[in-house]
Amino acid sequence: MECVSCNKSLAGQQYVELEKEKYCLKCHENKFANACEECNKKIVVGQKDLSYGDKHYHEECFACMVCKISLADKDFEVKDNKRYCSNCYVETCGVDNTCPGCNQVLRTGEKKLEYGGSRWHETCFVCTACKQPVGTASFFKRDEAIVCENCHVEKFAKTCGKCSKPITGSGVTFEEQAFHRDCFLCEACKNPLAGVSFTKESGKPYCQDCYSKKFARSCSGCRKSIAGIWEFN
Repeated sequence: MECVSCNKSLAGQQYVELEKEKYCLKCHENKFANACEECNKKIVVGQKDLSYGDKHYHEECFACMVCKISLADKDFEVKDNKRYCSNCYVETCGVDNTCPGCNQVLRTGEKKLEYGGSRWHETCFVCTACKQPVGTASFFKRDEAIVCENCHVEKFAKTCGKCSKPITGSGVTFEEQAFHRDCFLCEACKNPLAGVSFTKESGKPYCQDCYSKKFARSCSGCRKSIAGIWEFN
């Protein structure tokens, strides 16, 4: 029985078998062993090969950049490509690693998000009204409270004066009544008025053309229509 690479006898020797081919330890190291990213030495048979990203480490080399404790079986954080144990991360980086929702430490691998300068467990970042997790969905801020889109519509959204549906995005206000931008129309031609000039007559909005045709008086000097124009953006 010989090493498939160097042909030396493997009788009474340790060897590694890969895909039914046998290698002595030296040949296996030269051909297949990964180099540790930290110390640049080969990770040989009998040593644990830790993989992080696309890099490989000895167990003892995969350590906190401050206290040097091995992170092989511990929670850790990464900042600027440097690894820290949970304690050193808080002390060295000046980061509060406590979730404001439950006051528990955020662990590596847990789903989390950032809001208001703090980091939260994803399950702790909840709507103030319904207490359901907001996650990465849209939400509204009201008096420092977080309100999910559904609760905002139900409790706070204004109702459109045209279609009577809640206004969840931007809208316009006319005569103390809110409208969807697409619902705020000229009373005569029904073209949208949001973002364009319009004139009010008897409490109704009209575009310039329709107002001129229906209501405006003509100037005795230039014979052009006289209209009081509103600008709305």
